[in-house]
Amino acid sequence: MQVELKVTRWEIGQDEKSKQPKVSGEYELLMAGNNIATQSFNSGYSDKAIPFSSELIIKLKAIEKDIVAEIEQLLT
Repeated sequence: MQVELKVTRWEIGQDEKSKQPKVSGEYELLMAGNNIATQSFNSGYSDKAIPFSSELIIKLKAIEKDIVAEIEQLLT
């Protein structure tokens, strides 16, 4: 049976110690469409620490800017 990993929530925040951008969120594992596990990453006490590359963080920040621009267009 195939297991699927699905990112259910993500955000770009700032690491409290280093003051650098940090990607955090939550993912779940699905088997036959059913959730079998959920895990937070890079936030909270029981999270899983996942180091993301600088290249990915730059891409995510660009996407975040595109989302903001799209929302601004809808509001004007």
